[in-house]
Amino acid sequence: MNRSPKKNKNLGLLITVSMIVILTTLSLASPAFSNIGLSNVARRTIQPSVPNLPKLGIDCGLGAKEAVVNGTGFPVAPSENGVFQTSSSCTWIGDVGNYTTMAPSDKTTEPLVSDQDETFSTVSPQIGGGFTADVVYIQNATSAMNGFDIFVSWNPNILHAVMFDLGGTNWAALSPFNAVQTIDNAAGQAHLLQLVFASYGSNFILFRLRFDVVGIGNTGLTISHGSQGGILNPGPVVHQIIQGSFDSESYSDPAHTLNWSGGFTFSLDPSGPGPLITFTSTIACTGCTGTLTYGWNFNTTNTDLFSSQISGNPAIIAAPNGNASIFVSRVTLRVLDSATPTPHNVTVVERPFAAAIRGPSNLATETSGTWSGFWLGGNAKYSVKWRFCPAPAPGTNTAVCAKPAPSITSQRSQNNTQILSGASPGYHFSGVYNVSLTVTDSGLGLVPPSAIQAYGRVNVTGGTPVFTVLTVVNTQNATVGFPVKVTSSITYSNAYPSGLGFRSVLFSYTIKWGDGTSSVVTNTGFISPYPASASHNYTVAGSYPITVVAQDGETPQIGESSFASVS
Repeated sequence: MNRSPKKNKNLGLLITVSMIVILTTLSLASPAFSNIGLSNVARRTIQPSVPNLPKLGIDCGLGAKEAVVNGTGFPVAPSENGVFQTSSSCTWIGDVGNYTTMAPSDKTTEPLVSDQDETFSTVSPQIGGGFTADVVYIQNATSAMNGFDIFVSWNPNILHAVMFDLGGTNWAALSPFNAVQTIDNAAGQAHLLQLVFASYGSNFILFRLRFDVVGIGNTGLTISHGSQGGILNPGPVVHQIIQGSFDSESYSDPAHTLNWSGGFTFSLDPSGPGPLITFTSTIACTGCTGTLTYGWNFNTTNTDLFSSQISGNPAIIAAPNGNASIFVSRVTLRVLDSATPTPHNVTVVERPFAAAIRGPSNLATETSGTWSGFWLGGNAKYSVKWRFCPAPAPGTNTAVCAKPAPSITSQRSQNNTQILSGASPGYHFSGVYNVSLTVTDSGLGLVPPSAIQAYGRVNVTGGTPVFTVLTVVNTQNATVGFPVKVTSSITYSNAYPSGLGFRSVLFSYTIKWGDGTSSVVTNTGFISPYPASASHNYTVAGSYPITVVAQDGETPQIGESSFASVS
C-alpha cells in the first residue's frame, strides 16, 4: 500500500520495479540460492535449457500455496528447489504453518514480512511471512545474457513492497560493492542497480521481491521491459514473458461466492486543537449477508487473539501526544457480515508508517516558535531528526536560527516537540523555510529499519532576508501572441553567513504569469547571481501581475519572492 500520510487507494495505481544487472565474461559455477542471509540452503540442480525462446516470468515463493519446503526447512519457490519454472498465478497460503501440515496448524496468518509463524520461527527467524515473488529467467541452448532491465508492476492496494531479497543470487555473492536499491511505495517505484564481474548461462533467479499482503483481492504481477530492452546481451535478447498474478481473496473465500475485496486507508491530520488519525475501511463484499461491522486493533502481533479496540467505519483516534491511550503499530481490521449463525469474516493487516508536523505558518524574526511532530506505525524504538534552518554539520551553528538540527537517538513515544527559544530565539533572517522531520524506526526481524519524512513551511517576516530576488521583464508593453521573456536572479544578503552549509548554488524559479499559468526553471550556471529565464505568450490583451518565487535546492529549501507586471 501507499504509505503517504493521506493514502490514495486508487486501484489503477501501479508500482514499478526497475533493475539493471550487467554481467561480464568470467564463467563461474552458479552458487546456491537462498532466502536473505541464508547460506545454509542446499545447492540446486540446474534444469536443462528449454528448446524454445527463453522464458522470463514469476515463480511463487514463500507465502504462496505453490511454494515448497526445501531440504533445510525453508519454504521457497520451486525454482529454488531444483525445478525452474514460471507460474501465471500465485495464491496466498495465509498461514505459513500450512506448509508442514496443509491444515490449519495454529489458525494464525502471517500477512507481513515481519510476522513469525509459530512452527517456522523455530527453523529460522529469517523466514518471516508475507509473500515472495521470484523473478525467473529460463534460457534455451543458444541464448545468453549479460544484463537485464525489467519492470514489475502490481496493485499496491493488495501488496506493499518491503524489500529486495538477493540472498544466494550470483551477483549478490560476487559484486565488489553494494547495489543501489530503492523502493518508494509513495511514488510507486523501486529501482535496483547491480554490477558483477561474471557471466552465467542456463537458468537462474534474477531477484526476489518480498511483499506485505495488505489487501483482499487479485493483482497482476506484470513484467515489462525497461528502456534498454529487458534481457540484454548487450542489445535486446528475444524472449517470451510469462505474466504472473497474486490472489489473496481465495484464502478467505475458497468458493469465490462472497467476493471480498479491499483493505483500509489512513490519514494523519495535525491541524485543529487535537491532531487526529482516521482509518477508513474500503472492504466490499458483494456476496455477503446484511450490513458489515468493523473492528480495529492498533498494536498486536500475528499470534495474538484479535480484540477490537475501536469499532465502526471510519475509526478516528487521537494522534500521539504523550498521553495517548492507543499506540499505533501493527493495525488489524476485522470485518464481519450479518449471516447467522456464523457471520462471514475477513481480516486485513498493515503496519503503516506516516508522520506530520504541526507548527506556526507565520513567524516574526527573533520570535520563539513551537513545532510538534506526530507519527504512527513503524517499529519502536524511533530516532528523530529535525531540520529548521541551514547549518554546517553537525548542525549546531545558530547563525540562522536558534536550533538548526536537533535530534533524538532513541524514543518509544510517537511524538516529539521542539521549541526555538533562548536568548536569541526563532529565526534571524526572513524567508520561507521548509521545516523537515525525519523518523527512523528500528526494523523488526529480517525487515531493516525504514525512515519517513514530514514537512511544514513557515513564513518568517521582518528583519533581513536570506536573499533577494531580482526579476526583469524584456518589455512592459507586450503584444498578444508574441513571447514575453522574464529573467530572475538572486543575491544573498551581506549579513547572511557565507560559510559551507549555509548558501546554495542551485535554485529553482517558479514564475506565475498572472493568467493562470506558470513555469518552473532552474539556474544554468553555478556563479552568482544564478540567473534563469523563461518566455511566455499571452493570448488575451490585459495587464498581468508576474510573481517569481526562488527556492534554493541545497539547504533546507528557503524561498523568497519578487514581483513584476506586463501589459
